[in-house]
Amino acid sequence: MSEQLTLAPVHAEDGAESRHAASKVDGVKQYRLVLRALSQAGRPLTDDEIAERAGLLRHSAGTRRGVAVKRGHVRRVGRGLSSLGNPASTWMLTEAGLAALAEIERSAA
Repeated sequence: MSEQLTLAPVHAEDGAESRHAASKVDGVKQYRLVLRALSQAGRPLTDDEIAERAGLLRHSAGTRRGVAVKRGHVRRVGRGLSSLGNPASTWMLTEAGLAALAEIERSAA
């Protein structure tokens, strides 16, 4: 993976710069949760299913999944049904996504 993901702790009293850094850390954690949910599922998932398995709000999971698609870590593979019974895209982790998850998990350890 070409970009560096930072998982350094930040403190709320440090101001706006730290809040931005904290949101970046939260984003990395959410990204890892989305990739992990897809990795462990063993089948394509909808955004609703990703959110449920990752323990995230659907919007947060969908946003992180969108980033993963742009990075080539996740790809659309078909259609399923959302939790409301509406048609929804299904997503799978790519080989690059598996490698990115392994790197993120090593960095978090």
